[in-house]
Amino acid sequence: MASSFKSFVDNEGRECVTCGVYKKWADFNTARKETTGHRSTCKECIAKKRCRKKQKDKDLRRNYGISLTEYNQMLDDQHHGCKICGKDKQQNGRDLAVDHCHSTGKVRGLLCNNCNRALGYFEDDQNRMRLAMQYLDDATAA
Repeated sequence: MASSFKSFVDNEGRECVTCGVYKKWADFNTARKETTGHRSTCKECIAKKRCRKKQKDKDLRRNYGISLTEYNQMLDDQHHGCKICGKDKQQNGRDLAVDHCHSTGKVRGLLCNNCNRALGYFEDDQNRMRLAMQYLDDATAA
């Protein structure tokens, strides 16, 4: 992902907007639509990003039985926010977690870290959650 700083560009190369390292033009893929004729992100950074995506896809398939494409579709369906509180990655500071039922393995949605942990601490027990809500109502009214 390109950052907002102005990178140094000259006849022999440029700074990669991702890693900030000055590299020769051979280290950048060509791009006809760019004014320099080359991409602003170096080949190495592009490869690292591709590798991270492959690893995330592998982890999602192994842990939850869904692909990265399915995760991204869920993210779109939830307007990129937690299914409970609506906080997005910017507000939460990390990717949304895959919430799933531990007994069936069924994926329920994507949650921010706090909401996901809260469900875990309540052990998905709806009665305990109702009691906690009643407790908060009573404490607020007092």
